Amino acid sequence: MATLYGHTDSVNMANFTNDGKSVVSISSDSSLRCWNVLNGKEKCVTKGRNFHTGEILSLSLHDSRSLALTGGNDNIYCLSNYEDGNVYNYSKVFEGSVEGTCFSKMLIYKK
Repeated sequence: MATLYGHTDSVNMANFTNDGKSVVSISSDSSLRCWNVLNGKEKCVTKGRNFHTGEILSLSLHDSRSLALTGGNDNIYCLSNYEDGNVYNYSKVFEGSVEGTCFSKMLIYKK
């Protein structure tokens, strides 16, 4: 068992990727981090401009792509790539926090 260091505030959720090689975590520090399971090293960090500005509360990982859908108490949802940190969609459209996210099996996303 390894301790994963990097978040500067509470970790709110963590999920294994489908291949079991990585763990993706979200935090109250407004960041999403991807970790290598075998060596415990951080692979990628997503934070800052065009991402969350407050606590991230929800995380969903796509079944076959390196996509993360996150929601937070900043009224924002984001679609990002947890392997390279790119943010594809950033929207502040809700009143109140975004406390749940999920992917549809029918998702077709073209880059």
